[in-house]
This record gives sequence, C-alpha cells and structure tokens, in this order.
Amino acid sequence: MFNVDNVTSDKERNGVWVTYEGSQFLVAHINSPVFQRTFTKLQLPHRKAIEKHKLDPEIQLDILAKAMAKGILLDWKDVIDNEGNQVKYSEEMAEKVLKGNSAFREFIQEVATDLTHFVQEEREELGKSAEKLSDGTVNGDLG
Repeated sequence: MFNVDNVTSDKERNGVWVTYEGSQFLVAHINSPVFQRTFTKLQLPHRKAIEKHKLDPEIQLDILAKAMAKGILLDWKDVIDNEGNQVKYSEEMAEKVLKGNSAFREFIQEVATDLTHFVQEEREELGKSAEKLSDGTVNGDLG
C-alpha cells in the first residue's frame, strides 16, 4: 500500500552509484532540489526566448550541463583522460564532460529519471539489515 507519510529518500537527493564504461558515477534523481533550483536560476535570463521557443540550442545545452553538474552528477571514480591519467571530479569538469559527450549525458539523464535505480538500492539496504540476525551475525555467518 502507498504510505502518505513516506518522504523522498536520501538516495534521490544524495545519489546512487552507477557504472558506465567501467567507471563509477554518483547520480542524484532529477527531482534533486539542487538541480531544480540551479536549472530554474540559469533559465531566468533567457525566459523570454524560452517562452517563444527560440532559445539557442547551445545555450540550452550550457544550462542543462551546468545544472546537471551542480545537482545530478555529484561525483565519480576511475575516470581517465586520453593519456590514462585519473581525472578528479569537479563541477567544472563534470560540466565539460556532460556538455561534450552526448551519449554520457543521455546515460546520466536516464539514470536520474529512472526511480528504480533509487528504489532498488534502498530495497537492497533494507534487505541487508533484515538479514541481520538477533545475535548480530549477518546472513547466518557465525564467524
């Protein structure tokens, strides 16, 4: 049954780890307040063009990439450059990658809009705690 007292999970706001091309990415849900506020704020100066459906596609992409880097793509692991060097996560680097790689941007958008990523991880965590036995062992492992 649906519980009216359930609130948005921390996973939706704080993200879940997903894999893409062998690297790990921390992705928040599309309803992340940070993403929503940032996206709205970045659109404000372009409100008239948006209302007339005449916003330049390049500006649209800039707005989307900046907002996603701020509120959806929150971190990464095992990301490299062309020389094989590890690339440390930063909002600026995330924005650059999101803007420059449409396949990756679409993957992140799909994860961010698919609630099952967030619900599944939450269910797995609940399942792990339910498996914990009264004597403190996990999964019946006695030592």
